[in-house]
Amino acid sequence: MHVLTDLPADLTRPYSDNAAFLDDLRRFVESLPAWPRGALPDSTSGTLDAGAYTWRAIAARMAATVRSEIFIPLAHVALVFQLDARELQLLSLALLIETDRSVADAFAALTHELDESGAGDDNAQLARDPTPGGIALRTAAHLLGDIRSSLFTDSALLLSQLIELVDVNVSTLGGGYRLARAMTPYLLGLAAPQPRIGDHLAVDVPAEASLDELIVDRDTKRQLVRFADICAASGARFGASLLHIEADDAALAGALAAFAFSRLGYGVSQIDARHLRSAFQNDNHRLAPLMQQLRLACRDAALCTQVIMLTDSEALVGDDERDQADLFDSAIETLLEMTPYCVVVNGPARRVIDVVTRQRSRGARLFPMRIPPISADLRRRAWEKYASFYELPLDHRLMTAVAGAYAFTEARIAAVMGTLAGRYALIGEEGIDSLVWDACRAEAEDQPIGVAKRVDTPYRLDDLVAPERTIELLHETLGQVRYRPKVIDEWGFAAKYANVTNLCVLFHGPPGTGKTMASSIVANELSLPLYRVDLSTVLSKYIGETERNIAQLFDRAESMNVVLLFDEAEGLFSKRTESKDSHDRFANLQVGYLLQRIETYPGLVILSTNLMSNLDKAFLRRFRFVIEFPFPTSEERLRLWRQIFPAQVRLNANVDLTALAEKASLSGGHIRNAAISAAFLAARDGTAVTMTHLVKSVGREYEKLGKLFSESEY
Repeated sequence: MHVLTDLPADLTRPYSDNAAFLDDLRRFVESLPAWPRGALPDSTSGTLDAGAYTWRAIAARMAATVRSEIFIPLAHVALVFQLDARELQLLSLALLIETDRSVADAFAALTHELDESGAGDDNAQLARDPTPGGIALRTAAHLLGDIRSSLFTDSALLLSQLIELVDVNVSTLGGGYRLARAMTPYLLGLAAPQPRIGDHLAVDVPAEASLDELIVDRDTKRQLVRFADICAASGARFGASLLHIEADDAALAGALAAFAFSRLGYGVSQIDARHLRSAFQNDNHRLAPLMQQLRLACRDAALCTQVIMLTDSEALVGDDERDQADLFDSAIETLLEMTPYCVVVNGPARRVIDVVTRQRSRGARLFPMRIPPISADLRRRAWEKYASFYELPLDHRLMTAVAGAYAFTEARIAAVMGTLAGRYALIGEEGIDSLVWDACRAEAEDQPIGVAKRVDTPYRLDDLVAPERTIELLHETLGQVRYRPKVIDEWGFAAKYANVTNLCVLFHGPPGTGKTMASSIVANELSLPLYRVDLSTVLSKYIGETERNIAQLFDRAESMNVVLLFDEAEGLFSKRTESKDSHDRFANLQVGYLLQRIETYPGLVILSTNLMSNLDKAFLRRFRFVIEFPFPTSEERLRLWRQIFPAQVRLNANVDLTALAEKASLSGGHIRNAAISAAFLAARDGTAVTMTHLVKSVGREYEKLGKLFSESEY
């Protein structure tokens, strides 16, 4: 845009609004038909007629309007897409012809006159406009001069899809052009387009007013402010900047991006990459039409001073399919080509680096940012934030406990609190603590873990019959989970030692001594779900599948914050032998990878074994606690018999539980089986449970164990 400095002061003042600007534009366009052929209304023209003078005044006033921060759509378009004077004039001409009947009639008359005067000219014949409603290129060139450079595919007008060409031959100036869809209402200040992919509109991401509102660690906040400052101070030698955010919480990533770009005067529009993938598949895997849609979305975002944020970008990369690989790269390249800033959330980091590296010659820059999971203290702040929002009476103690027990992201905490608020409104204040824990458990169980099964029991510590030492070690295990936020986070152990958040415990003892029951008790005491892992479904004979199964298991378990139970661990952690063949070496690799994931799992992992002697002693150092569940003594067996029957079961007066405890050497699991079996016998006979029923049931348990049994002893 060329500006003269010798114009009178009243011709360089800013426009008051868009209507005033359009009035000046109309006067300029109406003066064009009177110009001699080839006159140029810019600073290269030697004539100072009314048209040239008017354009220079318009350019000066547009510049003053921008400096005054008064919004004029065409001035905004000129700045955002870096249009030159000729491109601005082409837009202005198209706008006035579409919106002003008198201008349209004058242009049509001039076009007819030019066609008649060039009737014998072969080139002129070819240049006649064949498109009703289009703006004839030959007539536009007669008014504005040489416009061909503005019609190439890499020109700002076409690359940004500000105009559409109709049956154009650039060399002969045949055909016509018109404003692209949505540009007319935008330039008139009537409506702004919203970025979209097909039928899916982009989502505006709100920005927090203060950095303090973002529940994230201090280092991330510092990086965020630094990024905004770097972008604000960037020189002309830099091109597009891509902010790549890796975060478990996509909503938090969006909030961070929105805050950073709000400091630069931009909003953020979120486009889900799954919509790109769907559009790609629906169009027979054709890449060009999809990239055209993405460019259009970038144009609309730019018109609204928005930055495109691509989420779920991993959806653009499939299983070694070339077209999907091209889809990811093409999408990122288009964003870098079309916008000064863009954001990609998650996705393959290596691929992002490669794409930006290829664009480095154009000044592209990559800003990678990894957001760590929020600490227990930050999670407590999130609970407090949404408790205040929903006006829920949750005390500090409860929120601290819940924050320590469930490693939820802020988005999941918001979901829990939204559900809780509705339930609380219906039920009332009584029992809100239990409502909170129930809502947390429901959120943690929203999706199953593929190779693990949920274990649900009602047992608590008071239900466990075990030696005092065993109970003491279980209390210590619970304490290490409950006080982990204070010791690990507040006292700084997490910063000093790797994987210190992991807690791995080994339960060992004979079958039926309560190892699985104790695992469920620990989970219940912590208000966490327990999942038992079936190792046969995890381990695969096919190379690569085992690692994939293990990775999926731990990734999902980590997001849900569950207690994992690996039963019969001796099969995995048995004494190592020399690798004799590739199968042995592969098995060792599987065990090594599983051990690595167990050690880095930030929650509680319980392994149980019936054969402690078969475990490799080298593995024992990996366990924080090794807890024995020995065969019960007669006193412990008596406690088991006394609490094994529900209150509704009637026992005959001849039942001697003491004799059963002393003479029947059974573990807790077998005692439970015998009690249930005796109850079925009593139901069949229509009586209370008698000693005869119990002795017969105990005898069957002995048979299972391969032991001799004599009823006469009882």
